[in-house]
Amino acid sequence: MTGDTPSSRCVKGLFNLYKAAYPDPAALSPESAWCPFESEMMIMYAIELFFDHPFEQYVREIWKGLNEENISSNMYEIVELRPHITLAVYNDISDLETYKERFYSFFGSVSSIEIKFDVLAVFPTTGTLFFGPTVTEDLISMHKQYHKEFSDLLEYEDRYYIPGNWDPHCTLAIKLSAEQAVEAMKYCYKDFRPQRGKIVEAGVVKLGYDSNNRLSSPTVYSVSIVGERGMAN
Repeated sequence: MTGDTPSSRCVKGLFNLYKAAYPDPAALSPESAWCPFESEMMIMYAIELFFDHPFEQYVREIWKGLNEENISSNMYEIVELRPHITLAVYNDISDLETYKERFYSFFGSVSSIEIKFDVLAVFPTTGTLFFGPTVTEDLISMHKQYHKEFSDLLEYEDRYYIPGNWDPHCTLAIKLSAEQAVEAMKYCYKDFRPQRGKIVEAGVVKLGYDSNNRLSSPTVYSVSIVGERGMAN
C-alpha cells in the first residue's frame, strides 16, 4: 500500500488490528466454522432471505470482481449460491415436507422489507467480509417472529442465529487471511456507496460441505414475499 490517503489509513488500521488479533492466518476459522460437526460430506439447512434483482446483481459483481482480481474466489465458486441474509441455520430438518407447509404459511403472511446496506466490515474470527444492513424494527421483527413460529426447531439451530445473537449481514468473501482482508476491503472500498434493496423472497437452502469448505448452496424451495414495508432510514 502506498500513499497516505484516508482510505489507505483506513485499510492500514484494519490490517494492524486484524494482524494483532490473528497473527497466524492458519488459525482463522472459515465461515463454516459455526458448524460444530465435521465429516467427509456434511449437509445443513439455512433459511435465507433473498433480494431484488438490482441488489443481487450488485453483490454478484463484487464476487466476480474479487475472483478476477485473484483476491478471493470462494463465494464466486460455490455452486448455486445467491446473495442473501441468513435468518437461521439448522444441522437437520427431519421432515422437510412438513416444514415446507409451515414455511409457506409463515412467509406468505409477511411483507417485503426495504433495506439499506451502509456498512462494509470484517468478522476477523472467520475472515468474512460483508455488507451490514441498517437493522430496522421490520427486520428484527421478522427474525423474532420466525423463531417464535419455529421454536420447536431450536435444538437443531446454530446459536449464532437465535434472537439476541443474530448479526444480519450479506457476505462478500470468506476465509480471508489478514492480507486478503485488506486487499478485499480496498477493492470494495474504492467505489463503495450505501446501497438500497428489498427482501423479496425466502428460501430453504441445502448447504453442502466437504470438511470446512462449502461446495454447494442450492435452494430446495422458496416463496416470494409480497406486500410493502417502509424504506430503511
